[in-house]
Formats: sequence, C-alpha cells, structure tokens
Amino acid sequence: MSSGKRDLLLVFAAHAAFSTFFCYETLGALGPQLIERLSFSTSQMGFLFAAYSMPAFFSLPVTSVLGDKIGLSRYACYLTFLTTIGNLVIAFSLYVAMANPFPIMVVGQLLFGLGANSTYTTMCSLISSWFGDSAESKRRISIIYGIVHAWLRFGSFASLAFLPMMGKKWGLQITLLASALVAVTSLMSSIIFDLVTNKKGSRSYSNIKEEEPNGVEIKKCDKEENLSNGADSESKSLLNKEEKSDSGDNTIKYKVVSYFKIYRSFPVQYWILTAIISLFISNLYTFTAFATVYFNEEWGLSPTLSGQIASLVCLSNLLSTSLFGWISSKIGKKAYSIILGSGCLMTVHILFQFTKIQPLILVCALGLIQSILDTTLMPTLSLIVPHSTITQAYSLTSLASNTGLWLLPIIIGELKDRTGGWSAPNYLYISASFTAFALSIIFKILEKKVALN
Repeated sequence: MSSGKRDLLLVFAAHAAFSTFFCYETLGALGPQLIERLSFSTSQMGFLFAAYSMPAFFSLPVTSVLGDKIGLSRYACYLTFLTTIGNLVIAFSLYVAMANPFPIMVVGQLLFGLGANSTYTTMCSLISSWFGDSAESKRRISIIYGIVHAWLRFGSFASLAFLPMMGKKWGLQITLLASALVAVTSLMSSIIFDLVTNKKGSRSYSNIKEEEPNGVEIKKCDKEENLSNGADSESKSLLNKEEKSDSGDNTIKYKVVSYFKIYRSFPVQYWILTAIISLFISNLYTFTAFATVYFNEEWGLSPTLSGQIASLVCLSNLLSTSLFGWISSKIGKKAYSIILGSGCLMTVHILFQFTKIQPLILVCALGLIQSILDTTLMPTLSLIVPHSTITQAYSLTSLASNTGLWLLPIIIGELKDRTGGWSAPNYLYISASFTAFALSIIFKILEKKVALN
C-alpha cells in the first residue's frame, strides 16, 4: 500500500476518535448554562462527568478480546456507533423531559462512555500496529502521536470555545444536537476506515504491513529487539497459544485467562507509568471539564468568556504537541520529560490556589504541559511492553485512567457543594499532581532497566 493511502487512513482513524474529545467537553462547556437554566448542582455536573467513565469497567477489559475476535477496525465501528447514540440521547433529553432531563442525560453519558472509552484505546492500537520494533519506528511513533493528539485536542478546543456562544445564541437544545452531529461524522470516518481496511479479506490495517497466514492478527516482534525485562518471550508464548486455540468453543474464555497472565508479565515500570498516566489524565481532564464553571464562579467571568479561556488549554496543546513530539523523537530523555511535565502540572495548580495570576497564562501553561506528557507517556508505554501486547497494555492503562475520571469529578463536585468554594478542589488537584511527580522520579530511577531512549 502506498504511503499516501496510509496517510489518508491515518486521517480517518484520527477522526474516528475526534468525537470522543469534542463531545466529552460538551457538558463542561455548557456547565454554567446548565446550572443557571436547569438548576443543576456542581455535584450533578460531577456525576455526569463520572457517568462517562463508569462503563469503562465493563468495556475496557473486553477490548482486547473483542478486538482480536472481530478485528480492531470493525470493533471501532461498533464503538463509534454507541458514542453517536449516547450523544443523540443527551441532545434529545431536553426535548423529551425539559423539566428534569438529568436522568436521561446520565443514560446518554453511560452510552457515550461505553463506546468512547474504548475508541481511543482501539485507535491507539491500530496506529501502533503500523510500526515495527526498529529504532526508526520508535522515533517516528512520537511524531505520529503528536499529530493525532493535535487533531483530537482541536476537538476539545472547538467544543469549549464555540459551544458556549452557540448555547447563548441558539439555546441548549440546538447546541447539544450540533454536538451529536459531530459524533455522526466520527461514525462515518470509522465506517470508511473499516471498509477500506477489510476489503479483499483483510481484517485489520496491521495486515497491510505484515501478512499472516489464516487471517491471524497478532503481529510478531523482531527477534533482535529486547523490549522489556524478559516479558517479551513469555507474552509471545501466551499469544501463540491463543492462535492455536482460536478454532475452539472456549476461545474468548481462554483469551481472558491468557490476558491476565500477560498482565502479570508486565514489568514494574509499566505499573508505575500507568499510575502516572491515570493521575495526569484524571487531573487535567477533570479540571478542564469544570474549568468553565470554575472561571465563571471563582473569577466572575461570563460563561462565554470562561469557555474561551478554558479552551486555551486545548489550543496551546494542539499548537505545541507536534513540536514536542518532534523534540521527543530527536532527543529522547522521556523519563526526564515526564518528571518535568508532572512537576509543572503541580506548580500550575499551586499558582491557581495561592496567587492571582491571570488564568489566561496558567491555562496556556497547562496546554504546554499536556503536550510534553502526551508525546512521552503513551509512546513510552509502547516501549516498555512487548510490541505484541500493546493492545492489552493500552486497555489496562485506559481502565486505570477511567477509574480516576470516574472518582475525581464526583469528589470535586461534592467538595465544591459542601465547602461552597473551590479551595478544597484545588488542594485535591495539587495532591494528585504531587503524587504523579513523586512516581515520575521513581520511574526515572528504574529507567536503566528499560531502553527508553
């Protein structure tokens, strides 16, 4: 397949996950208007954010199994379909039950999360499968992740920047429906990607690079590469056993058991990095979700201006992610980058709590921090685990991250309603980022055991 066609498929793969980011910010962008017009409490807003992550406890553990069973590209179609249905339920909740749309919105968020939680993991697995285990591939993957993240974060920026204005001008109903239509475009991209990659009997895009007999999707690692602490040979052995048992009736049950064995084979660096990723994602995304309400109530800004300032996190992130991806691919030093990003994240939250620095500056700093971590955390994860187990590693890491995204919004909402201010939530942000900073130092100490650079 030509490089031009592969690049075009990358566009469709990235846009398939676009609605995951755009629609996730929708309720946060409209937060002040939901509180004002529908009398939602901060706790209710937190529960809506948490409802998105609740289905992860069901969907993410089976992502690897279903992705291997039906093919990752076909699985992505089912996931984006659920994402679209969830957002349509949220949009029509105001038409069906304007007096009390909260329960229907929760149902919509659950459906949205059921699809969206695994969409990003699936697309990461697809993109990672395009690259081998050579040193050049390891350098290029940081650049690719930077480009994909830039597009996805543009979705977050557009949602926060423009939806508050739409809500003020055209009302909540039209705005939520417009957000749902974005999810429809992601569904269409996913279907196109699947149709192209599955023609002529090809089950996944990874087959374009390395054809395997009998449609087997497991990608082999180069024998010369030693990716992690001896876990590669063990995980390969387990995956080879799965290939031999694919024709049996107990395939899924057997694979679930095998995946748990693979998880036990992961090195300690993987678990530390998973904890850092979970703390970082839950911290930053929860802050961004509440940012419009926070700037509206704490700083006295209008809902529209609050959304525009909150969107600068995403704007500075998307403008700098490709640059940091290129820098990361050139200089390496990923462990130092993780320490730098975690330390700066903690510093920004401290400045929010104890100073009166304009939020415009701090939110731009948050975007730069996210760029540093976006282009180091997930690529580093792919270097720690064997290449043949990337899907399993991403699924487990996403499950841990969604656990944080489930708990933190609920806690933040309760703290805000019970204390009547944002000081207690800010202290929680500081504590979470400090823990990530401490773990990143431990990760650096253990770095010598894995060739990350």
